[in-house]
Amino acid sequence: MIGLGVCRLSREDGRAGSFEELQGMIEELQTELTGVREELEVRDSEIEALNGSLTALKQGRNPRL
Repeated sequence: MIGLGVCRLSREDGRAGSFEELQGMIEELQTELTGVREELEVRDSEIEALNGSLTALKQGRNPRL
């Protein structure tokens, strides 16, 4: 419900919140998302390295570890 410039949101437990609380929740989620993205980048580079090693083994070369 929106009225008089005040945004109301409903939480999972049914309590209402304010726009400021929503902004705080958004900032917290953005921080968490940044952390997850960083973890995924590390895992992606590890997967690429393992894939490179596997390719080297398949071609009879020594993998670079």
